[in-house]
Amino acid sequence: MTEIDYAMLYGFLDPNKNVKFTKLIEIFQDVSEIDAAKFCVSVPQLLEHGLTWMLRRYRVTVHRLPSGADKGFRVKTFATPVRNLYSRRKFELWCGEELLVEAYAWYVLIDFAAAKPIRFDRCEILKNNMNMFCTDTNEVPEPRVQSLNEPMVSKDYEVRWQELDLNRHTNHSVFFTWALETVPKDIENHMSPHIVEVEFLHQIPFGLVTVETEELQGQSSGRQFLHSIKTGGREAGRVYSFWEELKD
Repeated sequence: MTEIDYAMLYGFLDPNKNVKFTKLIEIFQDVSEIDAAKFCVSVPQLLEHGLTWMLRRYRVTVHRLPSGADKGFRVKTFATPVRNLYSRRKFELWCGEELLVEAYAWYVLIDFAAAKPIRFDRCEILKNNMNMFCTDTNEVPEPRVQSLNEPMVSKDYEVRWQELDLNRHTNHSVFFTWALETVPKDIENHMSPHIVEVEFLHQIPFGLVTVETEELQGQSSGRQFLHSIKTGGREAGRVYSFWEELKD
């Protein structure tokens, strides 16, 4: 378990004076790396042994975005092994006694050169550092994002150098950015993401990326969208986003 306090910084805030959603994802990533580094299993440390972590799925639930009025917040994280096949990491963002944001991320340990997953009980580094994991008996269903039927929006992006990470693939936070930027502009001033789920299907290096978006109907409150991220003729990621009115 790692807990880190953050002061509210100007660069965190969007025009509505709330912390940017993708900034939350970047903060969670930083805290997870700090936690993993305590046990010599952060991405830079694993790459020295030809290994790395690869994200497969992500779910974020926002009860309320932290705002400039909050002055600061605390982020907690811990990881739980699941059947020696992957790590499920939980994140919580607190302001005082109020839980504002919670998230889960599912990571697989990968042989970097072979691009193949490795069981934890067959990896000496993990076997020697199993004390990094905490026990979490809660059943947490993995996100399964459905495919699009009738895309209403298609938008192209070019992967930039600064969007690549140490694995030389597009960082997962960029998937969130691409998807959320394709919602209708009329909702951004009065709504924010409440639930966002991502399935990472393939890595994205340099190249052109196309994001298609479809709005789902039938929701009694809020608005919900499906997003498909494609590159090189195949689908690299699927995103579901559910938006609600901004909370004071």
